[in-house]
Order: sequence, then structure tokens, then C-alpha cells
Amino acid sequence: MKIYIASRDRGTLSLWESVIGTHGTLQYTTAVPPGLDVDAVVMSGMFAFDRYGGRPNRHEAQIIGNSRDDGFPRYVVIPPYRPLEKGADGTYRVPPRFAEITPSYYAVSCTLRDVELWNEMSRGTPEEIKSMVLDLALLEMDNPHDESTPKSVAKAILEHLSRRGD
Repeated sequence: MKIYIASRDRGTLSLWESVIGTHGTLQYTTAVPPGLDVDAVVMSGMFAFDRYGGRPNRHEAQIIGNSRDDGFPRYVVIPPYRPLEKGADGTYRVPPRFAEITPSYYAVSCTLRDVELWNEMSRGTPEEIKSMVLDLALLEMDNPHDESTPKSVAKAILEHLSRRGD
């Protein structure tokens, strides 16, 4: 599967490329949907829920068919939010087993895992996702001064590619 990292901000894109590096299945681009021909766009639920459906989920990515004819890819992938638990005092907190996992790592790692599972079930059919874009603006990751987010995402992508043998 081809993965595009997209930002209209060249500074952000340069930072991400310097942190993650180049790999055969990974490409950096200033083209974003609808100007990028891919099967799926990954976007935050904040932008997707009202327009495409779905609801907050803490355990798996949601893959939603796009039937809006809006120029966006045929699938919208909404990453999960990092899990929370309600404490005895009524406040929510990140469970200890997730405390060292950043929200961006969790979101991208789960997204890549779940798209891969989707593809295993869809192999050879028109539903297979052969390319997707991480639209940094639609993921709220489009900051040319934030090095921690691309480092977390790099870890998720490189682990995914390593598992696949890419």
C-alpha cells in the first residue's frame, strides 16, 4: 500500500521527511484531496463525523465509504482516540499501559493495522485500499515547528513497514 504524507506547508513537509526519511511505499506531497488521487484519506473525527459519519472510537480506526461525490477519496479513515478510563474521582485519565504512547503514534499505528486488516478481507476486490493519504491538516498535525508528532508517526509507520517486510 502506498502511503502519502500531505501538507500544503512545505516547512511541515520538509520536517516530516527529515524525521521519517524516504521509503519505497512512502511519498511526501503538497497535493491534498481532492487534488490527490488516492483510495482513502485519513482525517480526524473532528472533521469527518459531521460530513461522513462515524462516532468517537478508542480502539479501532473507522473506514467509511464516501458517497458524497465531493472529490475526496472513496474511503475516509478516522483514527481512534487514545483510550481513557474514568477514575474513582470521576475524572478521565489515560490508563497506565497507554501512558507512554503518544496520541499520534496510537492513531497512526491503529489506522495502519486496521487498513491492513481491511485489505486482507478485501484482497483482489475493488474495496481494497491500495493508497491512502495522511492529510496532516485534517489530522491536526500540520505544524512546521513540532518535531514530536512526526517522530511518533515515524515510529508507527516504520514499525508497520517492518512488520510487512517493506
